[in-house]
Amino acid sequence: MSAYCTIADVERELGSARLTELSNDEQKATTPNEELVTALIANASDLMDGYLRGRYGLPLAFTSEILRDVCATIVKYRLYRHRQLKISEQVQAEYDEAVSRMKQIQSGKIILGEGITKSEPRQFASNSRTSAFDTSRW
Repeated sequence: MSAYCTIADVERELGSARLTELSNDEQKATTPNEELVTALIANASDLMDGYLRGRYGLPLAFTSEILRDVCATIVKYRLYRHRQLKISEQVQAEYDEAVSRMKQIQSGKIILGEGITKSEPRQFASNSRTSAFDTSRW
């Protein structure tokens, strides 16, 4: 499994101060709890792999901004849940949209990079030999 986002991506999503606040139990912390954020990134990436498996070979051979954004959004949501804070309508809507995107990717409505769903020309072969049976008797 590969991670679909980094701590820096989550920090861009939340801002440094908010990430520090959500990821630490200690109120006076000045930096994000990298161990927790890394674990949440791994968990979100594993969830995303579940949607991608079967449609794409894993690990992916390409990167995707869509997946990076979805991963950071899922981590953001889980950070709020970790702190047992009330999840705002905006955070919930962003999470719901992220899950919806993964379902669209899974169903082929959104195609990533060099996805296996792209169609390629097919070739047909035919044989023009004459029939082995005499059809004039029928």
